[in-house]
Amino acid sequence: VATNGYFQFTMQRLQSGNNKLWISFVFSILFYFGILRRLWVEWETYIPLRYDFLANGDSEAKTEQDHVEQYRCSCMVEYVPESLRGDKELFDFFNALFPGQVERAE
Repeated sequence: VATNGYFQFTMQRLQSGNNKLWISFVFSILFYFGILRRLWVEWETYIPLRYDFLANGDSEAKTEQDHVEQYRCSCMVEYVPESLRGDKELFDFFNALFPGQVERAE
């Protein structure tokens, strides 16, 4: 079957063992490393911003010290049993574990 136009330049039309296959291999490796490099640059940008947020809270929305302390002292608890899913029950449970150290549980 004769192919014209764009489809005459596909890998399927190359003969087995053709050296032109290396071009696509090298390009895919370079593309892969380009993506990894871009992810690394984004990671280096994100980490200082994340640490600043954890240390100081959201500076644009919250300026009071109480909110900063809440960011620093908050934790998320998963797989809470059904019997402890109410605010009072959850507070009582954690207050029993850490007496006098729990301010809120929601």
